[in-house]
Amino acid sequence: MANPSSKALYSTCVACVGFVCFAVGATAVGLPLWGYFEDQGGRIAREKGYFGPWLVCKRLSPNWEQCGPNTKTFEPIAAVYVAGVVAAIGVTLLGVFCILSVIQMAMVTQRDKIVMRYSTCVVVKLVLAALSTLLAIVSAGLFALQTDDQKNQYRITRGESFYIQVR
Repeated sequence: MANPSSKALYSTCVACVGFVCFAVGATAVGLPLWGYFEDQGGRIAREKGYFGPWLVCKRLSPNWEQCGPNTKTFEPIAAVYVAGVVAAIGVTLLGVFCILSVIQMAMVTQRDKIVMRYSTCVVVKLVLAALSTLLAIVSAGLFALQTDDQKNQYRITRGESFYIQVR
């Protein structure tokens, strides 16, 4: 059996990594920086902006942006919204992982069963971490379906939140 102090240190490190992943993942899901669009057509006023699963923002001038339903010139495909939902579920699973990490640390320090058995907690955490990783990959794959909009002449580039989601 491992030394209890090394078990506590390991559990603490795993919990810290889990909390960092949760914070970064939640930030990526919440920010509309999944992609950028730029009008490549022959319009007089070229449009640029950024978008995510929940919001589209159009840059009207260097210091002014318009976000929300009034920016209907560019519309992401439905897969972008689904990617956001899948990513949100993955981040929620990471949140449960973090809660279980705290419970696991309490079990290690108290050497007693808290809420569930220690082995059950470890297995559930493993499953949650694997599912969260799988959902992040699925989310990134769904978002990658948003390619250049040839019909409306928009060029699409990936944003920061997309690359964070790939993490």
